[in-house]
Amino acid sequence: MRKIYWMTVAVVVCCLSSCYEDKGNYDYKLMNDVTVNFTMEATEFVMGDVLKIEPQLAFSLGEETNKLAYSWSLNRRQISTDRNLNWMADEEGKYMDLRLTVTDTETGVSYFYASSITITSPYVNSAWVVLSEKEDGTAMLTYLRPTTKIVPGENGKEDESVYDCAVTKDVYGISNAGSSLGGKPVSISQHFVSLWPEDKPQDFTSWLWLVQQGGQGTIDVSGSTYKTEGTLPSMFIHGAYPQGFEPWRVYDMLYLSMAIGMDGKVYTRIKDSYKLFNNSSFMDELPLSYRQQPVDGTMVVRAPRFCEHGGTLLYDKNSKRYFHITDYQSWNGRKYCGQLIVPSVTNESIYERNPDWGKLDDMSDYEVLYVDAHSDDSYMGLKYTAVLRKSNRYFLQDFTIGDYYGGGSIDAEINSQTDVTSELGAIVKEDSQFALYYAQDYRPYLLISSGNSLYFYYFNGSKVYKYHQFDAPIKSIDVNNSAYQGDAGVGLENGEFYVLDFSTSVIRDVMNTSDSKEKIRFKQGGLGKVIEVIYKWKQAANWVM
Repeated sequence: MRKIYWMTVAVVVCCLSSCYEDKGNYDYKLMNDVTVNFTMEATEFVMGDVLKIEPQLAFSLGEETNKLAYSWSLNRRQISTDRNLNWMADEEGKYMDLRLTVTDTETGVSYFYASSITITSPYVNSAWVVLSEKEDGTAMLTYLRPTTKIVPGENGKEDESVYDCAVTKDVYGISNAGSSLGGKPVSISQHFVSLWPEDKPQDFTSWLWLVQQGGQGTIDVSGSTYKTEGTLPSMFIHGAYPQGFEPWRVYDMLYLSMAIGMDGKVYTRIKDSYKLFNNSSFMDELPLSYRQQPVDGTMVVRAPRFCEHGGTLLYDKNSKRYFHITDYQSWNGRKYCGQLIVPSVTNESIYERNPDWGKLDDMSDYEVLYVDAHSDDSYMGLKYTAVLRKSNRYFLQDFTIGDYYGGGSIDAEINSQTDVTSELGAIVKEDSQFALYYAQDYRPYLLISSGNSLYFYYFNGSKVYKYHQFDAPIKSIDVNNSAYQGDAGVGLENGEFYVLDFSTSVIRDVMNTSDSKEKIRFKQGGLGKVIEVIYKWKQAANWVM
């Protein structure tokens, strides 16, 4: 045992001596640890955007080593080995891991920093969409996404960032491997689902109803992929249009959908769930009627507050009256959809004081040329303005329709009726186009086309001004209703499209000098013949801003 003990002691002493010698021979170096960081101006991008990032590196020893290797990755896919990232987004996805790994090649130690980014389709954002007719008579969609470009400064001035549009002609063909819409264009309308993403709807992005004669017919087009998601005939209960029905426009609210014919007849469906765009079927037995007479649906208001307002306004040319067409689900799940309710005017004495004013339930003395929502009243509902004609006289009528929460009635108020014959009488024509700014607190304007000319009526001054003279007749007008932008889009018969600036400074110049060098923000030609222009919102939440 003593022999074994002394042998064990000898082994331990040798090991300790060996360790001591290793420690004494090791060449220690201080680690120059790297702290990696980078910042971005945004975390959401579209395909084709260029991400330029210059990372910030800090070194524990205060001096940067030149023995570093860099690796940028997106969801573990390497996209660059340069120190500074200069990469064009080429992959769609939500909340993807963008990571920079910095490796000290001398020690083999790696350091990293990561951030989450989302990359979407280049066609998903809010943008101008133009429906036009090509030379061969078929339909084409053009997507024009607002962006900016740098204009070099002159005479020593700084470079300037100015408005521009990224133009994608035939966005449908590009997104569908060259497929053609193939038909004669008629109309285009956007539609949404909920305002609230937590509802987890089918697609939070707005889609497009495209109506055309022939070709692929009337189709529902995804607002993110621009692929066909449904055809209108297949959505009728018998899988085909009712006899004699030729589609003119399709209008979707939260629960209620309306397929409107060239003759004004309206066929409806009530969706089982607003979270799915195309569920349930259109009823084809009878069109929407009032007192056994078909309703004309060619004048339906695109109310921004469709979710909260419980429906929208429809002017029926047949019965010469306004209806609130309902679109509401109560707290217990009961749907109030597709009802035609004649607004009940609570201040009827106003008719006694103004016997010549048009009545919401009897407009037989007037022709309603145009009606649209222009602002909301938190105490009452949604405000509307209509352009009326009686013989050779023109009027602007302003009224309010209450929000609908079920039942068989809805309150309304007549606010004013103004004779504007001297302002509009000489410019309104049978083919005049109108567009009303929703945010009247910021843009108190009604736009009116007259042949090649664009005018605007200034509500605060009760006066009309000529904005611009174009080289061809105006075919369509729409406005970007953002309170901070206020642009207008104008499409011409010759295939030109313009974005016009309706900011306060430009309007002031037009009012004072009859012109402004800044009023045309963008011009695009070569679109064939413009049929309709819309400002397509990315989602409903954007529309009601």
